[in-house]
Amino acid sequence: MQSIEKMEVYLDRLKKSLASFPDKRKQLEWLVEYGKTVQVDESLIDEQYRVEGCISGVYIEGEVKDGKLHFQGTSSSMIVKGYVAILIRAMNDLPRADLERGLALISDFAKETGLNTSVVPSRQNAIANILVHMQNIILSS
Repeated sequence: MQSIEKMEVYLDRLKKSLASFPDKRKQLEWLVEYGKTVQVDESLIDEQYRVEGCISGVYIEGEVKDGKLHFQGTSSSMIVKGYVAILIRAMNDLPRADLERGLALISDFAKETGLNTSVVPSRQNAIANILVHMQNIILSS
């Protein structure tokens, strides 16, 4: 993404896609497929990038370069890897100044789509934990 407006368009498109599925199971299947599109640098799977509070291994690294956010990440859980793909695509290339607004949009997106709820209770906090991790990376840059 390059702006809040483009991020909103991306998230709205995903909302429509997710709303088109007849049930939660189909949404989860879509998330698994979406997660498969993430290219992973194996060096990313390292404790220094691990997201605290996630049951599955979730690894996110990021930086601010030329005033824009850049992230990459993965998870050992295929469903959570789908979450990671959504979050990274939404946040990449967003101006640093739009971090808070971007995080709020993703949080709203997760609530509106039901992605922050899960058939598996241990996954309910995954998006929130990943967002906190991403925010901490940027704030410490």
